[in-house]
Amino acid sequence: MAKAGEGEVITRHFLHSPEHLWFLPYPKGMSVAKVIEVTSESATSFQDAVEQGILRVTETVDHVEGAWIKDQKVLISEGKTTGYRVMMKVTFVLTDTLQA
Repeated sequence: MAKAGEGEVITRHFLHSPEHLWFLPYPKGMSVAKVIEVTSESATSFQDAVEQGILRVTETVDHVEGAWIKDQKVLISEGKTTGYRVMMKVTFVLTDTLQA
């Protein structure tokens, strides 16, 4: 919990599933989050696939708050592991572009 000006409190609460993601209101408004689905692949590990996917998303999307790994898949060719694929749901907060 972070303190805002004049005794106001900023809070964010997340449920475990991104489909049920919600925020408590901020002072002077309300936060709205969006969830996008991203698939990423690595030749080395699931962890690298996650990191590369998040890195790519943050190149074009601001205010990324977290990700939920929906699925993992090992890629196999001729009996050998050739890659690691993850499907993630990435959450980011939408910003208010209107000025009062």
